Amino acid sequence: MRNRKNNPQSSERRKEDNNSDAPRKYGRKNFRPKSDATKRRKSDDGSMRLNQYLAHAGICSRREADQLIEAGVVAVNGKAITQMGYRVQESDVVKFNGRTLKTDKKRYLLLNKPRNYSCRLDDFGKKDSVFELIKGSCKEKILPIGKLNKNHSGLVIFTNDEKMSAKLSHPKHEVKKIYHISLSNPLKSLDFK
Repeated sequence: MRNRKNNPQSSERRKEDNNSDAPRKYGRKNFRPKSDATKRRKSDDGSMRLNQYLAHAGICSRREADQLIEAGVVAVNGKAITQMGYRVQESDVVKFNGRTLKTDKKRYLLLNKPRNYSCRLDDFGKKDSVFELIKGSCKEKILPIGKLNKNHSGLVIFTNDEKMSAKLSHPKHEVKKIYHISLSNPLKSLDFK
């Protein structure tokens, strides 16, 4: 393999390429701002990509869904769809191999978590897990938004709504959380130094 860094010919060629106005495949000159279509797609209009819908319905993964869409076995409102990136609305009827698909209803559960119960997914099925407290509350798979330590008590929200979960837990949304703290000993001025 040639060492390109130390090769004077290739370094001269790189200098020429950087100074030329020829179209480049990569680099800043070929940068395009996001189109209006991209901005529209990111808006929250309640739509979802068809491959994502199939994955949420439990048919397959998103990549496998792309193959099913290409094969033309997925229909939306009676029309076979083969277009990648097709977006469906909540009101659309989606069929796969003639069977109507439904995604899970969004479920929300509030739990006043007692002390000595774990919110960790690793503890699922254990006796001291919050999942044992909510077992049988709904048939959908719901997960906690955020976590409280095992020795803390307080509100834990469970949901299968990924958008809401992201909005409440991601730092960029700056959702405020209020904590009420009880101390076993009163604070002294030395504790603040």
